[in-house]
Amino acid sequence: MICRPPFRVVIPSGELAQIQQWVRKYPNIETGGDLFGLWSQGNTAVVQLVLGPGKNSRRTSVSYCQDPNYLAKAGSVLTQKYGLCRIGEWHSHHTLGLAQPSDGDEKTIWSNMPNNGFKRSVIFVANLDNALEI
Repeated sequence: MICRPPFRVVIPSGELAQIQQWVRKYPNIETGGDLFGLWSQGNTAVVQLVLGPGKNSRRTSVSYCQDPNYLAKAGSVLTQKYGLCRIGEWHSHHTLGLAQPSDGDEKTIWSNMPNNGFKRSVIFVANLDNALEI
């Protein structure tokens, strides 16, 4: 089970719209990306930039795995040049009807957080309904 301490996430409408575009582009398979920004005091995550899927991302109808080389290169630029850090990730469950992280998502998050030095992380799960709306 994911521990959900009280926190809030702030994301610009343009970045949220970008996630919506990527999800609509892949209506039958999972897609995803990464969230970059900062953690402020009071457990507020401030998303400033959303990365989409790298060209070598792996996607199926029930899984998504980011292109590690793309994430490493983009993350390095965003951290070194702009002072942003990776605060989480997003992915779609397209039309699966699962509006929360799956058991597999939770296991991946909990096993990767300590390896990557994270004490907290945000995950967004996007869905499409029958009208292709998020």
